Amino acid sequence: MEYRLRITPSGKLSVCETKDATVGSAGLAPSAEKAVRLLADSPAEGLFALAAESGPSTLPSDLDFWRDFTAGYLKLLCQLQASAGKRFEAIDPPDRGRLSRLLSGMPLMTGAEYLTVDRLQSIWREIDRWVRQEVRGRTDGLAGFLADRAPLWHQVGRVCFHLAENQRDPLFPFAFLATYVPGLSHAARARHLPLGKALEQYAGAKNKEALVRLLTPVQRASEKSPHIRKLVGIGSFYEIIEWLYAIFYE
Repeated sequence: MEYRLRITPSGKLSVCETKDATVGSAGLAPSAEKAVRLLADSPAEGLFALAAESGPSTLPSDLDFWRDFTAGYLKLLCQLQASAGKRFEAIDPPDRGRLSRLLSGMPLMTGAEYLTVDRLQSIWREIDRWVRQEVRGRTDGLAGFLADRAPLWHQVGRVCFHLAENQRDPLFPFAFLATYVPGLSHAARARHLPLGKALEQYAGAKNKEALVRLLTPVQRASEKSPHIRKLVGIGSFYEIIEWLYAIFYE
């Protein structure tokens, strides 16, 4: 038995079964098939699993659409994990213009004519309510929830410090770089970008909150490490730094 997603006249996302092996979920990876089965009982949980666990596998166009939609929520959720515990504020859905553009590129799907911007926002909020309810029931908070339910995403939204050999320059054999992880690559691996790119990506008043969340771990690190505090103070933290030697402990 294979599965297809459809939109009901009330705008609800549901799963229907079909015996036609040319459509639906034929050949799905086990994680994606699990997500589709969850969708039948809990659309919010199923959509979250589809984005969190299906990895880089090729999906039918309808599932791919919903994976990308939910991945947008998951990226914002991962940005919270450094500071969020068991309770955090609701994550607002994208603006109407962005959702309108998303709808304009929607693939063929049964009942697609019933899906509106308002309904997309409602589905986003349903995912958010489900996540916050799940996190409230855990002792390890959001970080623990993401480790269990979105293991591929555990580094997304984080700032990472890298200290590596700089083999191209024998005079300065070490290099330090701070990066952040905005998302996953097509191979479902963390995609690192220099932290300076965050200043460009989150420039503007409407992204100030996201930038503050991202840089909070840097501030905490600078409070504990004189080395980090010095780098932040002289503005060198956002680029590759070549070092003659590496002593990095506190």
